[in-house]
Amino acid sequence: MQSILVIKIGTIGDTLLLVPVLKAIKDVYPEAFLTVIGSKSNYEVLNRYSFIDSLKIFEVAKVIQEPSYFLRFVKDINSKEYDVVIDFEPWPRISAILAFFVKTGYKIGFKAKG
Repeated sequence: MQSILVIKIGTIGDTLLLVPVLKAIKDVYPEAFLTVIGSKSNYEVLNRYSFIDSLKIFEVAKVIQEPSYFLRFVKDINSKEYDVVIDFEPWPRISAILAFFVKTGYKIGFKAKG
């Protein structure tokens, strides 16, 4: 693993529960570049951890206001190649759509009815 992308655009509480998982990923793959896609609401939590190599902020509300924002964000994300994308959002469908558009062969996430 050279590069890992994690998607977590949810709330602060869920993000705090995810931090040990992110640390464990980095411990297992110390040389891997870890990028996390967060949101404005969990930026302050994620920004505190030095084992996160890159933090990208995805503004969900901006997608609705300005649909071209989504395309620009995906283009920015795809400017780097990732070995795996892990979507840690069980409910918001926007994270699954975002993961779908990331160019990588391996994607991990939730499968839910509907």
